[in-house]
Amino acid sequence: MLLANIAVSLFLNYEWRMKTKLNIIALLMLIPLSLLGQPKLTITNNTIDCGEILYGKPITARFELRNRGLRQLNIDTVMTSCGCTVAEYPQKSVSAGQRFSISATFDARMLGHFNKQVAVHFRGFEKPVYLTFTGVVASEVIDYSGTYPFKIGLLHVDKNDIEFDNVNRGDTPVAEMLIVNGGKKIYKPVIMHLPAYLTVTAVPSELNPKQSGKIIFTLDSKKLRDYGLTQTMVHLSRFPGDNVCDENSINVSAVLLPDFKNMTESQRELVPAMQLSQKSIELGSFGDKSKKSGTLVITNSGSGNLNISSLQVFTSGLEVNLGKRVLKSGETTKMKVTAVAKYLKNARSKPRVLMITNDPSNPKVIIDINVTK
Repeated sequence: MLLANIAVSLFLNYEWRMKTKLNIIALLMLIPLSLLGQPKLTITNNTIDCGEILYGKPITARFELRNRGLRQLNIDTVMTSCGCTVAEYPQKSVSAGQRFSISATFDARMLGHFNKQVAVHFRGFEKPVYLTFTGVVASEVIDYSGTYPFKIGLLHVDKNDIEFDNVNRGDTPVAEMLIVNGGKKIYKPVIMHLPAYLTVTAVPSELNPKQSGKIIFTLDSKKLRDYGLTQTMVHLSRFPGDNVCDENSINVSAVLLPDFKNMTESQRELVPAMQLSQKSIELGSFGDKSKKSGTLVITNSGSGNLNISSLQVFTSGLEVNLGKRVLKSGETTKMKVTAVAKYLKNARSKPRVLMITNDPSNPKVIIDINVTK
């Protein structure tokens, strides 16, 4: 009797498992095959700016792609927009998740701007994928050697500080950093740790050995929080996975000014007027001293109250003391600035003090601190 019960139980379990498998198979058959292996593709950058190139000297634009689908990817054909462009691409299947590249080599035979396209026909795609590269063909490329006093890894740059001065809310000013690839391999400039108010574009996106280019910084002033000085440190990548250090750091500063456009007539009648006893503070040499101090006098010669809303320094190593932040008409105050030798020793920018005021004629006042390190 016991053996019979066991046999019946085993049979029922087997029958249940078979029914479950058949149900799963039936459900899978209801799913369209197109959804089980739909091709997917991501492109790191489908437009590459090659910058300025030399007439008759071929250049190569390399596009980075990745197969994001669940099945292998095949390229049927690749068509270029002219006979002066030759494309290279994977001839074999690209596995799921695999990264790959498509290169377009352009042999420039005409001067001026160019805009070339490569049409890539992937199997299973309804339309081709278009890759674009642009640039300017010149009869000669300017040699910038000797004009780049700073070095970041294998890159030579013309500056290591970017400054946006006299910015009004809503402005989108642009600043450029010129660069030259001093290495023997292709270099891809990448700026790391960008704040929300800053965007960067490298032109060209790849630098051949000895090739020059530029990095374009664009500031979105609407995303700056406060009036006055905003500073940040970004970093130029020297290689993939680069670390943050002083060698590859770039200081970026922006000075956002108050807006006086919508002042009423009554407000214009009561405007302050800032006057300084001098425009700079001369401290001379530290010598054997660890600190040096100097003062200047601030006078409000206007009819309204003078408000010094922001008092900041562009570099470490300066201590600033201001007697009053609000000066009535005819009042004066003193500003004392102390320079500390051990902190100024490694400062990268010129020692300066910034004041933001409500004087429409002097919304931004910069005091140079002249001291010999």
